[in-house]
Amino acid sequence: ITSKTEAILATHVFGNPCDCEALEAIAKKHGLALIFDAAHAFGVTYKGKSILEYGDASMVSLHATKLFHAVEGGFIVAKDPVISEKMEWMRRFGHKGTEEFHGVGTNAKLSEFHAAMGLCNLNHIDEILESRRTAIAAYHQALIGLEEAAQFAFNIREDCEWNSSYFPVLFNSESDLLSVIARLQTENVHARRYFYPALDGMFNEPSAIQMNVSRDVASRILCLPLMSGMTSDLARQVVRLLS
Repeated sequence: ITSKTEAILATHVFGNPCDCEALEAIAKKHGLALIFDAAHAFGVTYKGKSILEYGDASMVSLHATKLFHAVEGGFIVAKDPVISEKMEWMRRFGHKGTEEFHGVGTNAKLSEFHAAMGLCNLNHIDEILESRRTAIAAYHQALIGLEEAAQFAFNIREDCEWNSSYFPVLFNSESDLLSVIARLQTENVHARRYFYPALDGMFNEPSAIQMNVSRDVASRILCLPLMSGMTSDLARQVVRLLS
C-alpha cells in the first residue's frame, strides 16, 4: 500500500470467501475502497450474511458457465447509493434518459433476452444448487483413498455456506496432472485447468516479483466436470480415471 493506492480488489476464488474481516480492517485503516470479485460466489453466505454484503462493492458473473447464469453479462452490488447511481450512469453511455449526460460511460446494459434467461434460471436455482451439492458429495466420497494422487484443492472457510460452484483437485505434480488430462480426453471427459497459466507468467517480460506459490498451484490444479443434473455415478466414473 502506497500513497497511490486507491482500492483493494480481492477474489472469492471458486466461491470460497476471502478473509473479509482482515481485508475490511486494512481498507478502513488506510481509507481504501474494498472491492470483491465475486464472479464465482453467487449464493454464498458467510457468517449468516450474503457474501455480497461485505466490502464496498462486489461483482458477480452471469456467464453461461456459472451455476446461476443469464447466458452472458453480470451485475454489481454496492452498499453506497451514490456508487450505485454512478454505475447506473456509466453502464448507459453516461446518459440518463434522452437529454441528461454525466461524464464517461460505456454500453454495459443487460439485454432483455439475458434478463429473461436469468429470471428463468432463478426459478430453478434451489434445485440447481441441490443437484450440484449431490455431485460434490459423490466426488468427495469417491476421492477417499486417493489422497496421495489427488485431493480437493482448498478448505472451505469456517462459517461459510458454500455454493458448490466448482470441484478443483490438486495433483502432486504437473506431470501427474497432464497424465490425468490425457486419460480423461480418451474418454471424452473435459476438465479445465483453472487458473492456468498463472497471471505473472502470461507476459513476455518476466515479472519483477516471482509468484512462486500461485505458479506452483496453477500448474497442478484441475477442475473436474460439474453441472446441474450430474449423477453420483457419473462423478464416480470421472474419479476412477484420476489414478
